[in-house]
Amino acid sequence: MSIAKKAVHGIAWVALSSTIVQVLNFITKIVLARLLAPEDFGLLAIGLLAINAFDLFNDIGLGAALIYKKDDPDHTAANTAFLVLPFAASFLFALSYLSAPYAALFFNNAAIDPILRILSLTFIISSFGTVPSKLLEKELEFKKKIIPDTVSRVGYAAVAIWLALAGYGVWSLVYGQIAYVLLVVVFTWIVSDWRPTFRFNKIILKELSGYGKLILGVNIVLFLIYNIDNAIVGRMIGMEALGFYTIAYMISNLPATQITHLVERVMFPVYSKMQDDRASLKRNYFKTLKYVSMLSVPAAFGIFVVAPDFVRIVLGEKWMPAVPVLQVLCFSGLARSISATTGSIFQGTGRPDIFLKTSFLQLLTMVFLMFLLISRFGIIGVGLAVTIPVIAQSIIRLYLVNRIVDINLNELYVMMFQIFTGSIIMSISLFLLINRVFGMFHLQSFNILILSVLSGGIIYAITLCFMDRNIIREIKQIISNFV
Repeated sequence: MSIAKKAVHGIAWVALSSTIVQVLNFITKIVLARLLAPEDFGLLAIGLLAINAFDLFNDIGLGAALIYKKDDPDHTAANTAFLVLPFAASFLFALSYLSAPYAALFFNNAAIDPILRILSLTFIISSFGTVPSKLLEKELEFKKKIIPDTVSRVGYAAVAIWLALAGYGVWSLVYGQIAYVLLVVVFTWIVSDWRPTFRFNKIILKELSGYGKLILGVNIVLFLIYNIDNAIVGRMIGMEALGFYTIAYMISNLPATQITHLVERVMFPVYSKMQDDRASLKRNYFKTLKYVSMLSVPAAFGIFVVAPDFVRIVLGEKWMPAVPVLQVLCFSGLARSISATTGSIFQGTGRPDIFLKTSFLQLLTMVFLMFLLISRFGIIGVGLAVTIPVIAQSIIRLYLVNRIVDINLNELYVMMFQIFTGSIIMSISLFLLINRVFGMFHLQSFNILILSVLSGGIIYAITLCFMDRNIIREIKQIISNFV
């Protein structure tokens, strides 16, 4: 099977897996949001913030290096990484466990101490699943990853909801997270054909570390980008505000998270295999950018319009303060999904240094804006501080990708014009339908929400097909490649 067909199959399986996972995750969050208080979500967000900070060093960039490395027929590199990772995880467990009281002191909340200590166990557990998981991704065996991805999410939902009903509060979320990580590792080994032979090679470790240290730098900066807003909101405004912000970010970035997850998991190994063929890189990158934009742009505009009704109907009135920041963050999600297409190119062509530099610039701008806006606008100011830099960064990265793969800029402008025009037409039509038409029929609120989503999708599809007559043919070609 050609790389192109493998890529299409990989995207299809990751899309299926991610859709199932995101639907399960979304339903779980909705149920838990009704059972638990906003403060519980805020406490978990802080606990995961600290854990994810240490987790950056868990695979020390070796996972991405395994994917990028072209040849490893006897799996010496995989065995070397497998022997190193548990030692790194054990060190991180000890560091996280001992630093828990200081994290609680920083956020002025004693409940964070035991939460962080329990969550520290995830370092050691997850370290045993990293190598087999990365090898499956390297060979584009995403079909096999559906089982660990979905079973672990079901396990999280079952444990968290059961404990929430039993009155465990925030601990239902904590123990759910432990169950999730454990199930991911167990089922990854079940579906993986690779078994370690415990061969260690110091030279290969040095080679992997050379590439991995740049990826580690990228991951550190990305972690700060995706989490420093939680830390600042929790420290300066409080846990309830953080709960509102966390839910707003989750909903507004749901399409972006789904798309970003798909693109990064599939296209990085695909571009790594094409790294010496610039013509194939150019052709496949443009297609990726087009299809990602076709999904993420209308999703952002649509969420912006339906956000008030969605929050009120699905989450309840107590979550309505999250609506304004949710609407701001919609456009952060849009830019994130477009920017995600560039990161895979930088990594797959051996230029993670560009990824690192642009991410660091985004981080500096975001922090500056955050402290400038938070005192005046609260969590809305934080949303603006997150959104503005990621939009600027996505534009800069598109320019830099053009220097690597030489995109046809005229085609790019036409494509983006069509997608944004279709999205604007859809959002205006949707706003008029919700406020002028649906109310005339005295429908129930939930039915209006469902009709709004369906109507928006139909209007956008018709508009896009009218402006781009080739889109149906291209979709048929993708389907034929999958078949």
